[in-house]
Amino acid sequence: MGDICLSTLAIVEKKNSSLVKTEKAEGKTDLKIASSILRIVPANIAFYFFTDIGQYTNRCSNYLADFCNAIQTVDVRSVEFHFKRGDFVLWIRETLGDVELSNEIDRISKTITGEELRTTIYQTVDARLIKLKKLQASEEPYLNRAE
Repeated sequence: MGDICLSTLAIVEKKNSSLVKTEKAEGKTDLKIASSILRIVPANIAFYFFTDIGQYTNRCSNYLADFCNAIQTVDVRSVEFHFKRGDFVLWIRETLGDVELSNEIDRISKTITGEELRTTIYQTVDARLIKLKKLQASEEPYLNRAE
């Protein structure tokens, strides 16, 4: 799905928008928020993977499941580049509205690099994705669809 992205921007900042709160007062993500986090976003706010400034990898993601898959396959230099800059945290928080996941990624040690970093980010995103899909499936089983 990443190939449907049209622009070559690494991050498009959302201006004049408020963050979607991902947690209710009791600390649980609700169905509406889970669905919002799992939605497909337009190409102009998709995540574009670069290995450095101006070095586009021809890979982008416009929803969390695709982002999770991309982390596994994109050049590891891209993972390192965006992690060091905080781009993953920013996109997940500002675009997808998932404060919980963005905080988890932000807590990953800044000393991890290479395949260990890729695996750590992948496992963190995948665990959150599973949790969100289970919530969505349990509350509205008719929405449960194969990825």
